Amino acid sequence: MNLIAGFYVSGKFLMYVKDFRIINDRISCLRFKAKWFFCTLINVHAPTNEKTEEIKEEFYNLLEQNISKIAR
Repeated sequence: MNLIAGFYVSGKFLMYVKDFRIINDRISCLRFKAKWFFCTLINVHAPTNEKTEEIKEEFYNLLEQNISKIAR
């Protein structure tokens, strides 16, 4: 798969982006500063049902690991 998960951020909002990470070709994270807090968006492209259980399990484990790293 050659898809890169990403986000489009309008020019005037770029100054609020604090971090952008590509985890793999299916998961990326964008962190930005709101007025009183930080917000994290996670973009995912989950494997479809025809993929093997091993691929799906690896995807969901990696997603869970990255969600647990997000500050509360």
